[in-house]
Amino acid sequence: MSGLWSVSVAAGQCAPAEVAAKVAFILGPVRGARFLETRGLAGVLVAEDGSRIPVGGWPRLPPERASAPRGTANDASGAEVSAR
Repeated sequence: MSGLWSVSVAAGQCAPAEVAAKVAFILGPVRGARFLETRGLAGVLVAEDGSRIPVGGWPRLPPERASAPRGTANDASGAEVSAR
């Protein structure tokens, strides 16, 4: 296991975001965050314990607001990969 529960990435197009999210998920928290940072991508990696690692321009919300309800969407192109 990678130690991650999910990875979400925002990019200009969905295909690159999907690929980047999958790669970051496979690499795990440290190497996955570095992968996104070196490519200038914004994303959030969620560890198995629920902790969040925001990368790039991903919003850094206070802990009480860090979780969005499932099924919500935003206007940015992006992708999420999870170990569900």
